[in-house]
Amino acid sequence: MNLLPDTYVLAEDQMLLFLGACLLGVPSGLLFDVTRLLRRLLPHHNSVVLLEDVLAITGIALLLLFYTHAFAHQIFRFYYAAGCILGLIVYECTVGTPLLRLLDVMLRLAAKPLHWIALICRKAGSRFVGSYKK
Repeated sequence: MNLLPDTYVLAEDQMLLFLGACLLGVPSGLLFDVTRLLRRLLPHHNSVVLLEDVLAITGIALLLLFYTHAFAHQIFRFYYAAGCILGLIVYECTVGTPLLRLLDVMLRLAAKPLHWIALICRKAGSRFVGSYKK
């Protein structure tokens, strides 16, 4: 039975909340990787890249908001954001960059057959149009 008010949080609880915020860096990193992969696949104008970044940062902020609502009794502390950023950095340095490279290679390999199919369709279409004109 907890006799302490809701606004009082023990040091052990604060440490667990910080570690949870660090783990929140993993879905934040995945969200960031989705935007990076999208940029690699489809070239964008700088204004669209800016919009993607704003949406990704808004998504990460919403993750933090839901985290504080669900686990921290709706009390936001700045070390939650610091933990999330730290978790994001650790994720990107350990798993994020190699995962993005692997996905990039896989998508490029998957795109090669599509390139050949498109080339064959263009050749067949040009022959059809040429015979149609005759």
